[in-house]
Amino acid sequence: MEEELFYVQDTRTIVGNTVMWWCPDGKGYTCDLKSAGKYTAAECRKMRVTDVPWPCKQVDAIATLQVDVQKLRP
Repeated sequence: MEEELFYVQDTRTIVGNTVMWWCPDGKGYTCDLKSAGKYTAAECRKMRVTDVPWPCKQVDAIATLQVDVQKLRP
């Protein structure tokens, strides 16, 4: 049986209406789900109370593609 993985939300910050996720290995944060880390339940238990684990399957099912306006050039 495959172990369930989680994205971890840093609830201290929200960018617009976008979730701030932990990057892999806890090395920073990102709003880009493709760049977010995936963590085991054991790893999640060691995190701060402000960090909320969400099952990857649940998040992936509702994720939408966004465009960062800062990257648009005329």
